[in-house]
Order: sequence, then structure tokens, then C-alpha cells
Amino acid sequence: MIAQVTHPYNLQKALRQVVVNKGSAGVDGLKTTQLADYFREHKPALLEDIKKDRYTKQKYNKYQF
Repeated sequence: MIAQVTHPYNLQKALRQVVVNKGSAGVDGLKTTQLADYFREHKPALLEDIKKDRYTKQKYNKYQF
């Protein structure tokens, strides 16, 4: 399943869909207009972490529930 998720076609399709939907910035404050450049720069490390089960999402500390 991870191989399908990380397949270049699926990654490009997901990125394009986020941009088309004009999604709001994430908890890291990264805007959709910055997403493609960020992903292009960090893609190898992100994919390596995902494939080796080392990827952890960033903590969300802005609000207390």
C-alpha cells in the first residue's frame, strides 16, 4: 500500500488536487502556493521516512483542547 501512496503519479495527483482545492495552510503554516517547491526540495527525505516508517506528522500546539 505504501508503494501505491508514494508512486510518483499518485503524489503528483494529490499535490495538484490540494492546489486546485485551494486548501488552507497546514499546522506548519505552509501555504498551498509553497507546497510544490517544498515537496520538490524535501521529496527524497520525506519518501525515505515514509517507506521506513519513520515519518511523523508535525505537532499541533497552537490550540489546547
